Amino acid sequence: MRTCLVILLLAAPCGLRAQLVHGHVLEADSQRPVRLATLELLDDRDRVLVEAISDSAGAFRVRAWVAGKYRIRASAIGYRSVTSDLLEIGTGEEFVLDIRLTTDAVALEPISVVSRSRSSLTEIALRGYYDRRDAGRRIGMGRFLDRGEIEERGTKLSDVLRRVPGLRIHQNGRCAYVTVGSNPGGLDGRRTSGGECTLPSSVCAANLYLDGLYLDYVGAGPSIDQMVPLDWVEAIEVYRRPAELPAEFLSSGACGVVAIWTRRG
Repeated sequence: MRTCLVILLLAAPCGLRAQLVHGHVLEADSQRPVRLATLELLDDRDRVLVEAISDSAGAFRVRAWVAGKYRIRASAIGYRSVTSDLLEIGTGEEFVLDIRLTTDAVALEPISVVSRSRSSLTEIALRGYYDRRDAGRRIGMGRFLDRGEIEERGTKLSDVLRRVPGLRIHQNGRCAYVTVGSNPGGLDGRRTSGGECTLPSSVCAANLYLDGLYLDYVGAGPSIDQMVPLDWVEAIEVYRRPAELPAEFLSSGACGVVAIWTRRG
């Protein structure tokens, strides 16, 4: 019974109700990002509810699934740990925090609230991306590109996608495809638009999603780069075979999925 309950909770669309604390962990003196810092969400009895790790830019995201009063504790090797004052987080609210860690005993104001706001639809959608990214990286399913990695890979969306192992871009006039390799399983990867665009059965076309909506891009006219300028893109997730597809992108006959998330929503 306990196992079944866990499965049901994981399947529930709880991202729409999650409260969010996010920001950056920085060195107090140099303002350089502190990577691999541990962030802990504490309840009003100082019990650890959730843990997160800061990335290479010092950025972190911690979710509280129930509105209430919490503290954030930050720690990293070689730095003094700091704990915020009690934060009262309402339903759908988020806190943006700057956390500064110091290596000495100089008294500083370590944590300050930068802003407080209600979540937008874009932010709620991106939470789903971050949840899938964290889970996918743990189990080795999917490929995930955040903004920093996207900027390093090129100046156009097609350039970024070409550099993902297993993906290919096919652009010929009005006919455009993103494919995920060969089609040994016999899945129907053929996509047409008005009879003008036909994909050989030897390869599989990936379904393309933009901010969670299916994008019928084959034969649309403009290139992928014209449809989605790279400076709009905040994150990309790629699933290169049907066995990797999460529930959000399951569809009949899909060989793979490329999901693009923008800052514009």
